[in-house]
Amino acid sequence: MRWAVMALVLLGGSRAVSAGAVDELLRALDSERLTRPDSARIVRFSSADPSGGNSDGFQARGALEAALRRDAGGWVLAEAEGPGRLVRLWMTQLDKVERLRFYFDHEPAPRIDLTPAELFDGRVFPFLGSLVGNERRSSGGFISYVPLPFARHLKVIAIGAVRFYQIDLRLEAEGTPVESYDPERWAGESAIYESVLASLDAWDQEPAGLRRHTAHRLAAGERRVVRTLSGAGLIHALRFRLDPELAPESLELWLQIRWDGAAAPCVDLPLAELLISRTGSRSIHGLMFRTDQNEFDLAWKMPFADGAELALENRGPLEQGLELTDWVEPSLPGAVAPLRFHAAWNGSGAPGANGFELVRLAGEGTLVGVQLALAGGRSLEYLESDETIVVDGREAEALQGTGVEDFFNGGFFFSRGAFTQLLHGCPLKIAQRLALYRHLVPDAVPFQRSLEVRFEPPPTGESVAWSGLALWYQKEPHPPARLEPQRAAGLAWPDLAATGSLAAAELVMDRAAGNWVQAGSDGQLLLQTSSRRWAAFYFLLSRSHFGRIWMHYRERPGRPRLRASLGATMIQLGAAEAGVETRPERLDLGCVDLKAGLNRLLVILEPTPSRGMSNSIFELLGIQMEAEP
Repeated sequence: MRWAVMALVLLGGSRAVSAGAVDELLRALDSERLTRPDSARIVRFSSADPSGGNSDGFQARGALEAALRRDAGGWVLAEAEGPGRLVRLWMTQLDKVERLRFYFDHEPAPRIDLTPAELFDGRVFPFLGSLVGNERRSSGGFISYVPLPFARHLKVIAIGAVRFYQIDLRLEAEGTPVESYDPERWAGESAIYESVLASLDAWDQEPAGLRRHTAHRLAAGERRVVRTLSGAGLIHALRFRLDPELAPESLELWLQIRWDGAAAPCVDLPLAELLISRTGSRSIHGLMFRTDQNEFDLAWKMPFADGAELALENRGPLEQGLELTDWVEPSLPGAVAPLRFHAAWNGSGAPGANGFELVRLAGEGTLVGVQLALAGGRSLEYLESDETIVVDGREAEALQGTGVEDFFNGGFFFSRGAFTQLLHGCPLKIAQRLALYRHLVPDAVPFQRSLEVRFEPPPTGESVAWSGLALWYQKEPHPPARLEPQRAAGLAWPDLAATGSLAAAELVMDRAAGNWVQAGSDGQLLLQTSSRRWAAFYFLLSRSHFGRIWMHYRERPGRPRLRASLGATMIQLGAAEAGVETRPERLDLGCVDLKAGLNRLLVILEPTPSRGMSNSIFELLGIQMEAEP
């Protein structure tokens, strides 16, 4: 938790000493507890098709009656023995649900009995603020992260016709002291509870005495250690500020973090993937990170016992500027939590109707986040893919989902468009392109021996290119994470060299915020951008070639100028003048020796001095390869 939130609670000395609303809220949002081993178990009750098919939500005739039992005039959605907590409740299509009732400790009457609007609209205590959201705030989904503790038993009943839902319970180890939700006691703490929720919207960093700031400019191809820490300590937060003249969406800048002198990095990925910086002008005010223009804050707690090293590597053809601010608190060696922060990027390579294994881990730890970037072919039907999270090899007890958008707490393909919330969001939705995040803080998934996170192939056969990262804490040492073999490719780019023709390329998406690629009527690619500064597009040249390469293009009057590179040398063209009829041109990319593999062509659009670049279009006509005599 942020220092300001903790101080606020300590000042509220009149609250009950025993566990109540504020204690449960602080426990749920305390990210530092994620750095410690956890013996709890997450179980899920959901409307997933028990046959493994795609009839989620009791769509088949008689499915509701076959899957759920009747009790107290309604349908039992979840029931479990304590001690435990309800840590996440997601639903959608609630037009025929009359009430939701929560029964504690085998009592005959519910302690909570609310309509869906009262539970999810954020106006009824304790279902307030950024812990809940209706279909407008969560883009088609209804979500509650209000922690509901139960000492002996919990039963959730829906009155009316229920369709889609997921209920995640955190079952504590036997003997763990948990006090059940008490309406009267919780109501007595409502003022402090609401103050804590209000403070979550104010990004209060750690005390200024822990702050350290450095600035760096990395040449093309340069790797630099930007922060070395000795001894034991805790990184409370990291702030990255990228040079305003350079695109923050670049995949060329990689972050590597090593803990305790380890040879292999525990964090090794493009910085833009960790920061979800492809989201254009949309700011994100989350619990674990915040974006605002060119500034990105991360608040994951990162303990270390014997030093830490943060390094940046510029794998691109341009110089990259970056400012780093960190908040590091020294610790006594014996007081350091044993789990280390990890993040790994993964991709499926070429688009297709395939599933996606995000990550497979061996050892002890806790899953705390999933972030995805997706690109479909013709529609968003690929979101029908269900996620499966298998803990400690218990396939029969896997956390089974009902669709990608449901996992990220939306609904019906994010029917209300892009959105961002405290722990989840869809900050980018353009055509079939999506950027998604969900940070599992109250509902973190502990594992003792192993963890697997995967998404099934789209049931409709829709093509999709997968890319994403997993965030977790883990005890060292452990075997390396298993990632897809094509992870270096990330999201697929059109292969321009397969035939030398653009018409043969399957169009997916580029990797920058607000930029996309569409097919023109004459077989050309239309490079479009909503960026105000500059935009980068990547394509594959996969076949081997020795000789000269030409890129054929056509500019539109008054639109941006173009630069392109195959390797480290940038070649620049002037922009067409307004009102001047354009004709096809070609850009000499030089004489190259390409080996068979993933060679990347980088195309950069830049604004002209006289006008901006928003909603610009640039036509890429083809690639011509000429063998050297």
